[in-house]
Amino acid sequence: MKKLIILTGYCATGKSTFGRKLADTLKIPCFSKDTLKEAMADSFGTNSEVLQNSGSFATTRMMLHIAECCLQVGQACILEANFRFDQGEWFKALVEKYKAECLTFLFTGDLDVLWARYAKRETSRHWVHITVGITGLCLWTAI
Repeated sequence: MKKLIILTGYCATGKSTFGRKLADTLKIPCFSKDTLKEAMADSFGTNSEVLQNSGSFATTRMMLHIAECCLQVGQACILEANFRFDQGEWFKALVEKYKAECLTFLFTGDLDVLWARYAKRETSRHWVHITVGITGLCLWTAI
């Protein structure tokens, strides 16, 4: 059955960890926006104007393309990212086009706990994710 599983929500809620475990259990691929963005950053380099201006948008579009390729051949897949609410229409169109089943998991949590987790991991992450002067937790989510 054509199935698209979307994991989205606030930063530092465990989306990636859950996605890896779910993919292993279901034996289907999980595509993480962070992993794609890291690969793109390593390819374009730290001075890439494209990456700085539209890296998140580009990685979301790549994930849509990957999901479409999977659905074309009847392969289920998992997409994991803190997708923006307005991007939900993109996924809806894809699901309708391929008559796929879509399961969406929204990850939330106590904001103080999430902030502490986010701040703790900030300096150990790939350089493309590190913000200069942490100003806020990414909370602009929910398909």
